Amino acid sequence: MRNINGKVFIFRHRLSSSANTYMIPCQESVIIIDPGLPDLVDFYIEHLSIFEYIHIIHTHMHYDHIATTPLLKKIFEDKAKVYHHENEAKFLEEGDSISTLATYFNEYLPPIKVDKELKEGYLIIDGTPLAILHTPGHTIGSICILYKNIIFTGDLLFSDGNVGRLDLPTGNRVDLFRSLSKLERVNAEVIAPGHGSVTKRPLKGLIEEVRLRLGPYI
Repeated sequence: MRNINGKVFIFRHRLSSSANTYMIPCQESVIIIDPGLPDLVDFYIEHLSIFEYIHIIHTHMHYDHIATTPLLKKIFEDKAKVYHHENEAKFLEEGDSISTLATYFNEYLPPIKVDKELKEGYLIIDGTPLAILHTPGHTIGSICILYKNIIFTGDLLFSDGNVGRLDLPTGNRVDLFRSLSKLERVNAEVIAPGHGSVTKRPLKGLIEEVRLRLGPYI
């Protein structure tokens, strides 16, 4: 666990295929962004048990980002609340192992109850304000999350100037370009991606690098 800015922490998983996990402690609860693959369950039990509620926000539905969520729901029961974009909630609640890529990891996804379906706009959790941006492209329900000067980009944008794959279920190249244009208008100083390192590279410059790498819009 490493502090990246103020009271925001990143968990590095032992499994290299896992997404990054971020933690924001609130007043009496904690926000977990993308709990990732289940290699850190014991660590989560040790560090999260002190909180009254555990608010789990997914940037999108892929298994490497959400695999630990069913375990946290089982362990912490009603203390664990799941937040997911409304366009993908059905895939979680139906336990769709294909669309969520669980089968890619030779696993299956048990149904996950989504406690709050997200839309674009503002979300306040235990006094902590977050801005939710719907940024499809990698998947149909991908979101970015803005907290103070930190933008959590999921698999939309990585710090090395790459983006998440577009050839997976519900991926869409045109949506991705539109989402990058939306992200370009965000005032953020720290980029916290779903994979790779956290960076303070200027967001607009990074997005322009992505556009050059991707080539024509369509």
